Amino acid sequence: MMKRFLIIIIIGLVCLALGVGGGIILGNKFFGKPQPLNGSYKEIAKPGAMLPLGDFTVNLADKDPHIVRFNLVLELSDPTFVTTISEQGWISRIKNEIILTCKNRYYDDLRTADGILALAQDIAKRLNAVLPAIKDKLPVRNVLFQEFILQ
Repeated sequence: MMKRFLIIIIIGLVCLALGVGGGIILGNKFFGKPQPLNGSYKEIAKPGAMLPLGDFTVNLADKDPHIVRFNLVLELSDPTFVTTISEQGWISRIKNEIILTCKNRYYDDLRTADGILALAQDIAKRLNAVLPAIKDKLPVRNVLFQEFILQ
């Protein structure tokens, strides 16, 4: 009888030790220091100069009537570039390129975050092709949507 009691106590202590050890390992894994991806931390660039362009409403290329409405801000690579393209002629050209880029999209293309991200990248490419480079840098770093409504 005493041997059974001793074996049950030993098994209980082993299970307790395994539970505590596993809890410590999982706690360190999930709640410990954040581990860098790919072995090192990536340096994040500070936001550049922002150029708000306002609201856009564009008909989409679908057979059924669908529109997209959004508020757009351009993040520029150089702060001096804001004064260069703030002239009405550049703003009109920029808005025209944005509308033309959106006009070829379909409703289903813009229903997901990946579709909206692809639109932002296409707008940035198109604007960088139209706008002059400053100091061998592309003028538009990012296209940021402040609002995005798809109807």
